[in-house]
Amino acid sequence: MSRRKSVEQLQKQLAFAQARKTYLATDRPRKATNDNRAKDVYGYLSTNLATATLSPIIKVQAPRKAVVFFGGATALKLVPPTDEAFEDSIPLPRGFKPAQVHAFVGDSTPTIVTAKGSLRKYIKYARSTSSENQSSYTSAVNGTTPVATSAEQVDTVKAIATAIKTTVTEYGRVWYTPEAYTQSFV
Repeated sequence: MSRRKSVEQLQKQLAFAQARKTYLATDRPRKATNDNRAKDVYGYLSTNLATATLSPIIKVQAPRKAVVFFGGATALKLVPPTDEAFEDSIPLPRGFKPAQVHAFVGDSTPTIVTAKGSLRKYIKYARSTSSENQSSYTSAVNGTTPVATSAEQVDTVKAIATAIKTTVTEYGRVWYTPEAYTQSFV
């Protein structure tokens, strides 16, 4: 059984809903600038598509700021476009997602923020005090050998995580998403 909400709780929810209604009714400013998340093309060695005789290099895009944050293309083990092996690379297959390393940069002093729409208060753990407002980064990550394995990719992520440990702080985190390739047969 559920319990009935008190009058105070219902009035508080009504205040949040009314604040959200007035916020959504107003003409909110639109973003007029260009998106500054520039991306560069790199080569990626797949764990799913690689065979004993063939390990095709796949062209993937990675955000420039994320690649710099994680230590560059060499730390991520990505093939730079200047490499001669990059010339024979293939485009990204449909449904293919490369292995990725993610990072969230936390703030050592979390702040209490009021939401614009509902006026509810919440705690923001993302970095906000520094000049760089971006607090999350994602980039493709590779293994070390031509036929990369998931274990090698995890080792690369562990090396990156130890290198950026102080930047991420104790409230941030670094995690890994394995490669995914959806194949349809019909």
